[in-house]
Amino acid sequence: MGRPRSWASCLGLASLLACGSPRTTSESAPSSGCCAGCDCPPTFVAQPAALDFGNVALGQTKALSLQVTNVGSVAVGLADAQLFGASDFSFATPLLPGPIAPGASAFVDVQFSPSSVEGPENASLEITGPRPLEVALTGNAVAADGADAGPAFSFSPDPIAFGTFPAGQSHTIAVTAMNLESAAITVQSLSLDAKGDPAFTLANVPALPAPLAPGAVLNFAVVDSPTSASGLTKNDLAVTFTVGAAPTRLQADLFMTGGGS
Repeated sequence: MGRPRSWASCLGLASLLACGSPRTTSESAPSSGCCAGCDCPPTFVAQPAALDFGNVALGQTKALSLQVTNVGSVAVGLADAQLFGASDFSFATPLLPGPIAPGASAFVDVQFSPSSVEGPENASLEITGPRPLEVALTGNAVAADGADAGPAFSFSPDPIAFGTFPAGQSHTIAVTAMNLESAAITVQSLSLDAKGDPAFTLANVPALPAPLAPGAVLNFAVVDSPTSASGLTKNDLAVTFTVGAAPTRLQADLFMTGGGS
């Protein structure tokens, strides 16, 4: 008789480790009916199923978000989440300290900051619980284009944190983006992630494309208008720009959280 089809393959989500973590041997099967050789219901599912950071220049940092949903029957926290593998992967923001209720979701932000060696790098994010979750992390370190390998922008504030407030209200936060490049850049576009919470919108965006000299700033605003008691949600802002006369478009990211109560 073949091995039962896993919950992970049925759901098409992240790889879910069945019946105990491979990093511990003392965990016994819970009283939920898990049996040896059987695949068990997951505690967490994640979207996306894996994080691929693509090409990132040495000295640069790129951050991505993972939405983790508790599909179990009891509240479970993320405090024990760990990263294994290449040390250039790290948590971009602190993990949610409290428990996640059944059916609720939280975001885990991971960043890739290649420091010295070019080439592909791999790691994994592991979230423990009655049934642990493992998410593959991949990135490719490439040579920096030009002498300045630091961040292109200094955002203020960074990240944008609205907190939670009564649904039906709108809160606005003014944002300043300063050009940290040693050459003039041209901001081509500002866009929010279509997969993020649509309650976040942009306001007071200047006409684009907009040239920025070294040290010059771009001013705009972000608005959060939750329509329901959604709790803390998230979106990401992508700033697309070109440096000098180079045709290659680059991107800088700014994260934001907020929600209705």
